Amino acid sequence: MKLLLILLLSFTLQVSNETQIHFEEKGIINVKLDGVQTEKGGKIYIALFNQKADYMTENRFKGLIVDVDEYDKTDVSFTDLPKGEYAVTAFHDTNGNGKMDFDPNGMPKEDWASSGMPNSYGPPTWESTKIQLNNESVNVKLNFNR
Repeated sequence: MKLLLILLLSFTLQVSNETQIHFEEKGIINVKLDGVQTEKGGKIYIALFNQKADYMTENRFKGLIVDVDEYDKTDVSFTDLPKGEYAVTAFHDTNGNGKMDFDPNGMPKEDWASSGMPNSYGPPTWESTKIQLNNESVNVKLNFNR
């Protein structure tokens, strides 16, 4: 009987610890969109990357689309995220084609923003835009003012 009680107690503690660890490892990245030119309409495409190899590719970890006509200047959030390194990028698709447009010389035609401190003279890099999610939540401001 004692052995059964010890095994049951041990199993309960193990499940409790695993549940607690699982809960503690999750977090939220809150994204504030700043400087959006709402008069242009369109949509804002927001991508969350969790690996350097996938950064600025279509292999994003998660994505959100915000309809500018319904935009109420509130934050959007990526929830239930494992702790680690992330980068957030976004662009304002004003012509509705679902992609970011560029001039022939490679300069963006549409407004864009990214987390961190990107180089204003070239495309953003993983190193300049990555953020660390160590706590339950991180606030990121994406500034579309150029």
